[in-house]
Amino acid sequence: MFRDIKEFRNVLWLIKLRWLAILCLLLLFFITYILDVKIHTRATQNIIIILFAENVFLIFLLEYVARKKQAVINFFSECLINFQIALDFIILTFLLHYNGGVENPFIIYYIFHMVLSSIILPTRNSYILTAFALVLIGLMAFLEFAGIVPHYKLEGFVEPVLYNNLNYLLGTGSIFITTSFLVVFFTSSLAKNLKTQKQEYQDANMLLNKKDKVKNEYVLRLTFKIKETLASIQANLAVITENAKAEAVENQETYLSNAFNKTTQLSYLTNSLLTLTRLKMNDSLQPVTIQVHILIFEIIESLKFEAGKKSVSVHSVIDPSVKTVHADKDALKELLLILLSNAIRYSMPKGEILVKAGDSSEGTLFSVSDTGIGIPVSEKNRIFDEFYRAPNAIAFFNNGVGLGLAIASQILSNNHWSIDVESKENNGACFTFTVPKMKVNEAV
Repeated sequence: MFRDIKEFRNVLWLIKLRWLAILCLLLLFFITYILDVKIHTRATQNIIIILFAENVFLIFLLEYVARKKQAVINFFSECLINFQIALDFIILTFLLHYNGGVENPFIIYYIFHMVLSSIILPTRNSYILTAFALVLIGLMAFLEFAGIVPHYKLEGFVEPVLYNNLNYLLGTGSIFITTSFLVVFFTSSLAKNLKTQKQEYQDANMLLNKKDKVKNEYVLRLTFKIKETLASIQANLAVITENAKAEAVENQETYLSNAFNKTTQLSYLTNSLLTLTRLKMNDSLQPVTIQVHILIFEIIESLKFEAGKKSVSVHSVIDPSVKTVHADKDALKELLLILLSNAIRYSMPKGEILVKAGDSSEGTLFSVSDTGIGIPVSEKNRIFDEFYRAPNAIAFFNNGVGLGLAIASQILSNNHWSIDVESKENNGACFTFTVPKMKVNEAV
């Protein structure tokens, strides 16, 4: 039904106002009779009929257009608004002409229509319709003043001496013209600001809803992760506790190992969440001068045991020109630890990992590359999402929680560092980020 189409809302609003205008004109007959004011009855009745016919025509037209495509509906809705206001100006001009002309106080209703056009139409259309209305008023005043068309007196209300008073027509006309354009200017500006604010509020509301949805999904994933881990721990311990009185529980070592691994995973999950939350809540930095070769050596040494278990070799290549960087040491160390840990975790046995530090025009370039399982091209945009793990990563290493790269992403964001990822599935991965050079004002 056309009344449910939002594009027709303003068209229907004007139709409702026209029904109100018809009611007011019918009421006008009664008021003028009581006050003994003479109006042009036949002309006024004809105008009421025209207004009624216009509304009926528009309703049938809307019913017809509502069945068309959306592009047609959009086009017709704006055209119908322009058409209605222009036609109302013409009808109002004839109503005034037959009932006192410029002496009729209803002339103020031109301003009312100008305000309406300024609210619901683009600024350009509003000025065009205002100019059109002023031309109609000026033409009516001129034709009556020149005697080209007869002047119909509004007897019993005002003496018919204004329509042929040139000074009155010029003075009042000038004021009316300037007032009309000022009204359109201020109304259009106000309407534009209100529309902008409305759009901003809608965008803000959409963003809040989106963030709320992300938060709910975050809580859901976190709850599921913890529940899954706890269930696994309980299942493994249940087998042992239920058979505690027996001399030995078959595969007891396996159950205890599984419970221990799940407990370790839960502990890692908790620590990762605390780290991520801390980074989100506190983005303050403490930049210091860091010896690059010492930092990389310490990180590789700390992961030597983990790499040794898989016979993965880790090498470093540091450009001789790179001596120090100016950055938050904890942030840089945590970022390199995450990238290097992931490289080890997702490398095949006897794989190779290379940590590099080089100089660039923008700053110090760090990279961690491996010969591991790689990242599918379709998954690259999601690897920094919280709790997300690529399908091949889950298949290769089932105990991950999907927070390592999320923490890395938050570190990058806090420090305003950028990162580039090059990878293909089964062809390894290379993560490269830049620590900008120290600015002059930071060095002072």
